[in-house]
Amino acid sequence: MGLKNGSPVPMEVDADDRPMMKYDFEKLLDAGVFECDYELENDRYFVTRKLEEIVESKLRCYIEETESKNG
Repeated sequence: MGLKNGSPVPMEVDADDRPMMKYDFEKLLDAGVFECDYELENDRYFVTRKLEEIVESKLRCYIEETESKNG
């Protein structure tokens, strides 16, 4: 299920989008960004600290630049 940014209402997903979304999700699982707790009902997926590390590494230079301009 996809969710629109800022909206609790599920978005429409076309049938041809599903293979791409499945592929993307599998790549994120392989990269360690998500992990699955198979003991919970319906296989719950959790975001790992790896996502924070990726965001930090990609955005740190922009954050520092913005902070230096404002501070």
